[in-house]
Amino acid sequence: MKYNHYYWDNQANLKTYYYLCRSLALHKEKEYIKLIEQATNIRDKKCLITDLYENCFGFTKITEYLSKKSGGVIGIDISKTVLFKAKNNIRGNNIFYCASDIRNLSFHDNTFDIVISPSTLDHFPEIDIAISEIYRVLKKDGVLLLTLNNKHNLFFVFNIWFLSMAGYLPFHTESCYFRKEGRRLLKKHNFAIREETTLMHVPFLFPTIISLLERYRMNAFLKFFYDAVLLLEKMAKKIISFGLIISWWIVFVAQKTPTPNNHANKAFRNSR
Repeated sequence: MKYNHYYWDNQANLKTYYYLCRSLALHKEKEYIKLIEQATNIRDKKCLITDLYENCFGFTKITEYLSKKSGGVIGIDISKTVLFKAKNNIRGNNIFYCASDIRNLSFHDNTFDIVISPSTLDHFPEIDIAISEIYRVLKKDGVLLLTLNNKHNLFFVFNIWFLSMAGYLPFHTESCYFRKEGRRLLKKHNFAIREETTLMHVPFLFPTIISLLERYRMNAFLKFFYDAVLLLEKMAKKIISFGLIISWWIVFVAQKTPTPNNHANKAFRNSR
């Protein structure tokens, strides 16, 4: 596997900046927390978050929010360097850290009530194996909040391709997904989809403009563009087709149902 812990160790050491400016990072955090609150009741529930890369840079407080509201959070990452840096930025007494590969989790079956996957599974080809592992560690009727890169947004897909070719993408991105592809993956592994929505409704070029306005402290213009993002978010929540066109990510809220299909996972484990 090319994009293993050595790759992510190197990325964590090389990158000293977050790919979003502060305004958009905080906006993403608020939107994601709102999604969690609407998706499920996390009080006294045991949560797993499937990577901590964004916590390396200190802008996101989602993990801290989970630690305060839930019955305990385990944050994993394939990279020990990412874990170390994230731990220095996260404040909370109810968080535990573990170096683990989402494709081969080091937890017993039926361990977690909730798994939150913040666009982790976009970065390697073995997504089937990862979803099978998530299914395995979830308890009966456990909930998965799965975020995937949005293939419906052609500007977003082009931007990933262009930045990757130019060498400016902060990390490798394996795939983007159509909504039907996400549905198919989840149903294949016996998840019942409870809700589908979109995340980060920021049009093409807006991130660059907002970042420049923030850097030069042009607050009046910054407020105008940020208000535009909030308006687009409201429209996207009402009209899913519009949300798919402008959002960066698709989010699925799925629930574990009986009779898993673990053939891919068994094959992976036997090959190690």
